[in-house]
Amino acid sequence: SWRMPLEAIKYHQPKLKKIIVITSPESSNQLIAFKELVRKFFGKEIAGAITEKQVSSFENIEKVFDILNETYEELAKEGYRNKDAIIDITGGQKTNSIAGALMTSFYNDREFQYISTNTFEIKSYDVRLITDD
Repeated sequence: SWRMPLEAIKYHQPKLKKIIVITSPESSNQLIAFKELVRKFFGKEIAGAITEKQVSSFENIEKVFDILNETYEELAKEGYRNKDAIIDITGGQKTNSIAGALMTSFYNDREFQYISTNTFEIKSYDVRLITDD
């Protein structure tokens, strides 16, 4: 179901500049259909904001973490601040959700969001990792 990413796009549409979809080799072939669906609901401009990054395996939490970090670094080079981006952890495998949540805990001003599957409410979190050191 693509309802959750569509709900996220709808929620963020007024400020939305980019949508970066991280795919696996298996899910990459669905991106064209997703872009077409976004175009029908939100128009060409929003659909044109979609780009793809591919990770070799969603089962490899380190690879997912690395691609998320790489994406933040690329966005920083383009002038975006950490708080200008958000990671949606709603869909996909648990490893993706863990990597997204961890990514936000290691760096300032990085947030992740989750869309409730019951109420479709969008909840965002800014998690901090605090150590005794």
